[in-house]
Amino acid sequence: LSSKHGEEGLSLDADVIYKDGFSRVACEVDASPEAARLYFKEHACGSVKDCRLLHLPMEPRMCFDFCREHAEMKFFGIRQGRECYCAPYFHDVSKGGEGVCNSPCEGDSKEMCGGTDKSSLFAMHLCGDS
Repeated sequence: LSSKHGEEGLSLDADVIYKDGFSRVACEVDASPEAARLYFKEHACGSVKDCRLLHLPMEPRMCFDFCREHAEMKFFGIRQGRECYCAPYFHDVSKGGEGVCNSPCEGDSKEMCGGTDKSSLFAMHLCGDS
């Protein structure tokens, strides 16, 4: 194996990290297109139908760890305490009265991970020292 730089024995192409941090930005009804989203449940195991990852309790860090490996994704959202998805952007269509982000994260009950209609939304960033 060789890396992009030609060093023997290394492969830097697997598990490339494009983001090294995240911050909570909103609790909104996200109308970003389904086709633009990448869902944890459908893609976390790669080509395997089921894996241990799907049975771990969701929390923002787990969703981030999945999404940060996809260069085109800039945000991630979590709904109903467990439904993680990545998106290149989010489209806020909240008008008020659509509910709140009051679903505790499965993996950390002190954190809220969306609600029935709204997503807890997070922006991902790269500080460049990772």
